[in-house]
Amino acid sequence: MIEDVKRLPEGTIKISVNNHANKIVACGYMVFLDNPDNCNPLLKGVNDFTGIRVTPGNKQKHGDISFNPEDFPACSISSTFALWFAEYIGGNPVILCGMDLFQNKKQTHSDSEPGVKYGNIDLMTLGDHKKPWVNHKCLRKENVYVCSGPLIGIFKEYLV
Repeated sequence: MIEDVKRLPEGTIKISVNNHANKIVACGYMVFLDNPDNCNPLLKGVNDFTGIRVTPGNKQKHGDISFNPEDFPACSISSTFALWFAEYIGGNPVILCGMDLFQNKKQTHSDSEPGVKYGNIDLMTLGDHKKPWVNHKCLRKENVYVCSGPLIGIFKEYLV
């Protein structure tokens, strides 16, 4: 993912899904559906984040901006919510890097120490991760690109 981030155009607005991307690059936004109260690394990431935190209304105590979950019904995972938000704020293009913890076909999780779980991540297969993306109702799918990984084919590859 670090190599993908290096390829982004200068001035790119960066959005961290949960606290993952913010560990390797400064992000202006952090988007999350997971409940930080149930995951210590996410709670620490949310509390330490200096940008704008975006979350559904039911987790408003952790967010700076919250949305009604009915406004983004196709977003069943934090990463698809991040895509929805990127398009909502006018992202064009939207370039995805390291989405859903997969680089190529290998799952890479930055919080892989024993006992750390983000939702049901450990039980999900590559197919499970791709399904929400296939079904995602993007506002402007033609403006969405992927740097690497298994989402190439669902969206266009970002080539620089």
